[in-house]
Amino acid sequence: MRVIFDSPERLTVALDREDLSDLGVTVGELDYATPKTRRILTDLLERIGADALLEGGGRRLVEVIPDREGGCMICFTLLRRTVPVARRGEEAVWAFPDAGTLLEAAEALRSLPPRYGVRLYRMEEGYRLVLCGQSRAQEHLLSEYASPVADAGGRATAEHGRLLTDQLLSELPLSGRPRREGP
Repeated sequence: MRVIFDSPERLTVALDREDLSDLGVTVGELDYATPKTRRILTDLLERIGADALLEGGGRRLVEVIPDREGGCMICFTLLRRTVPVARRGEEAVWAFPDAGTLLEAAEALRSLPPRYGVRLYRMEEGYRLVLCGQSRAQEHLLSEYASPVADAGGRATAEHGRLLTDQLLSELPLSGRPRREGP
């Protein structure tokens, strides 16, 4: 068994055929709808000390990806409570714990159509990104990197943070990529 703690809310467990046999199950028998599978997965999380995924009664996303040798990878993600998608003209605020996480999210957001009304703030602890009229795709992607903040219109963020930029994230030079010039 190999355990990879991707983040405090996400981990991956790689199990080979022997590991599954020790648990008394095969890949084909793993079905979250059965009490046996739920018990096995809960026991597995307890055994590896994944406290964040067990606490608080939050919902978990469990994905099982079989491999060719009869083993599998089980990905556990703690689903955070999300704020509703901001409607046109409304602003959604996201808190990032550090610059590295923010840059990873910004790089991932490049794959989505650009949105206007983006502001980035440096807070006492971490960073906040304010998006005007975020899409569902942006909300889903950002929930992997950041926590939603209940901050109507980003007013508290603007008051207590230091504005770093109001450029589109797609216009910021990231990962050594050259900045796009022109219209």
